[in-house]
Amino acid sequence: MEIDRLIRSARKSLSVEVTAEGEVVVRAPRRLAKKEIDRFLDSRRAWIEGHRQRALARPKAELHRF
Repeated sequence: MEIDRLIRSARKSLSVEVTAEGEVVVRAPRRLAKKEIDRFLDSRRAWIEGHRQRALARPKAELHRF
């Protein structure tokens, strides 16, 4: 699974977010091994793929310039 952004910080939990642009953002504890992050993402692959497809299918918001 491709991670667009990995944010490590002083936290105890691991989370994954799919942004409105379809990017996969993972937040992880500083010392958590990459192998554990990959295992976590594999266990949630279906959820990530579904949300990513929905985000990419949404129409883009138009910017109005005045």
